[in-house]
Amino acid sequence: MCRNCHRTFARRSDNGPGACVQHAGCFFGETAQRWLAPGENKSQGGAVSYFWSCCGAADRDAPGCVAQPHVSYDD
Repeated sequence: MCRNCHRTFARRSDNGPGACVQHAGCFFGETAQRWLAPGENKSQGGAVSYFWSCCGAADRDAPGCVAQPHVSYDD
């Protein structure tokens, strides 16, 4: 089992340079207030934008942005 993407891989020969595809960051949300200038207060009704911190993709199920070989727990 790969310790990065948690998928199983049967043989090391199946483990190529792009076998493990994942996001390097985390999926989180921020309110619009963060992007306003100091002292500016435009209420967006608490609207939160969610996105991956590594690539900015807004879909939680977006394909990973980092491809690398699988890393086993034995490595």
